[in-house]
Amino acid sequence: MKRYSTIFFLFAVFFLYGINATAQWKQAAGFSNTNGLAYYDGVTGFIVWGNSLLAHANCAVDLIQYPNGTPDSLFVSADNGQTWSSYAGGVMPLLISGTGANSTFYANISGAVSYSTDGAQTWVTDSTGLTVQGLGGGYASSIVAIGSSVFLSDGIAVYKQTAPGTAWAVDTTGLGLGSAVPFGQAGGMIASGNNLILNTGFSSLFVSTSGGSWSAANNGLPSFTANSIHQWYPVDAFATSGSSVFAQVPHDSNQFGGADLYSSDFYRTTNNGANWTKMNSAPLNYWGGTQGFTASGQDLFTVTDSGFFASTDNGATWTKQNQGLPASGAQNFDAVVVLGGNVVIGTQYNGAYYRALSDFGSASVNADGTTSLSLSESYPNPVNSSSKINYSLASDGIVTITLFDLTGKQVSILAGGYQSAGDHTVSFDGSALPAGMYFYRLTTSEGSIGHWLQVIK
Repeated sequence: MKRYSTIFFLFAVFFLYGINATAQWKQAAGFSNTNGLAYYDGVTGFIVWGNSLLAHANCAVDLIQYPNGTPDSLFVSADNGQTWSSYAGGVMPLLISGTGANSTFYANISGAVSYSTDGAQTWVTDSTGLTVQGLGGGYASSIVAIGSSVFLSDGIAVYKQTAPGTAWAVDTTGLGLGSAVPFGQAGGMIASGNNLILNTGFSSLFVSTSGGSWSAANNGLPSFTANSIHQWYPVDAFATSGSSVFAQVPHDSNQFGGADLYSSDFYRTTNNGANWTKMNSAPLNYWGGTQGFTASGQDLFTVTDSGFFASTDNGATWTKQNQGLPASGAQNFDAVVVLGGNVVIGTQYNGAYYRALSDFGSASVNADGTTSLSLSESYPNPVNSSSKINYSLASDGIVTITLFDLTGKQVSILAGGYQSAGDHTVSFDGSALPAGMYFYRLTTSEGSIGHWLQVIK
């Protein structure tokens, strides 16, 4: 009887989740939470690791789950942020380069850049070469990968490394940095295809193709006046989706170079910074500061001290979506990420929350606004014999639907080959598979999208 009760419970959970009956945020399981001040898990950041998520939790006063008072820990989720388990002690990785067992992690450890090749279990200091005229010293403000090369900015300059542990080489040609004490700083950086976009604050935004030579990339962005001398191009955060790069920028509150730290405007480039276009007609107003920014298709999501905001039209209009979240307060929402059909938020006092991407209305729309591929959840789900998966293609092309287990290992290819635009259906037989969670991903030249399913016995 207990077995069938468990199966019914799992089916009910998946059924309710599939029809999205409540259409609001749900608190993730696995963190130690309380509404009091005795202990808490504050989730300050996320990073995608294959089909899994890692979260950094600041557990400084969580003496129940961490009796030794460990201040920082990593948690892992294999179901798009719904449930979490303790993974390792340590700080949040800034970058995971590679996949699976071949991944290299980069993080700031004790004030210096370090890397790990064993999944963040042990770390090696990796700061050789990170200095410009005696400045710097190895603390990464931003770090990204393009192919086998890793690029790092440390607030002073930009560096390039081609293999973990090798010396970092200064990569500032065209930036005006590295030969003199800079007026600006080498700050936030994001990769878009083979291109890097760098925010230097006081100087400008710059773009480079795989490093080596940088050129200005701020045409169309607002400039502010700093110290009555420098033109200031502040960007609070970047996000990418397809060929689009989005910038969240402080609103020019008085039109005379004064940045408003309590509202934002949103700009988009589809040519790697050659031109930026303002997307919104009215600023997004909120209390406090921006804590995270991400994009999926034409959906944009940002978290601030006053809550979560969503746009389904490339940043043109925004709505506050706090249904089910704890009451907002100072530094209450700290991070946001999208993976496998879920949007996940990190909070200061209450762990993580998740919500279906489809709640926001345009998970299957390209960044340029055209209809693209869509993929349904398998029906039924959970499955113990046969189920069907429906999907749609906007154009003819090569298609694969691949099934993975929780470790990221490929189990089978459910569909493959050249297919025409339109609606399609593939059948899935789970009777030969062990019970457990599986992830299936539709991949075409237009991009990819995936969902989870459960096999029960």
